[in-house]
Amino acid sequence: MNNALILESKGKKFKLRPKVRRVDPSRGGQPHLEYLWVVDAVSKEKGITLRNETTGNIFTIGLDHIREWLSDPGGSDGFLLLKDQLTLSAGSLYIEPWGE
Repeated sequence: MNNALILESKGKKFKLRPKVRRVDPSRGGQPHLEYLWVVDAVSKEKGITLRNETTGNIFTIGLDHIREWLSDPGGSDGFLLLKDQLTLSAGSLYIEPWGE
């Protein structure tokens, strides 16, 4: 993955893959959600901080959690392919390693 591109991505909006999973404790699992995530901050030392304008969730992961960055012909600044599965549940965001 080209870290130089990621280090210049502040303010850009990305779709995440795998898609964010949402779990509602009262109803069980729900479909994967398509959200745009905004890069709030990025550095080699601290990684990348992403914010979701729809849910208000913010999280930071190391650059080593990003598999690659792909362009998106559908209107966002691209796709971030992660090595993790993100899950929203009861207002909290959980991050787990994701294997293929």
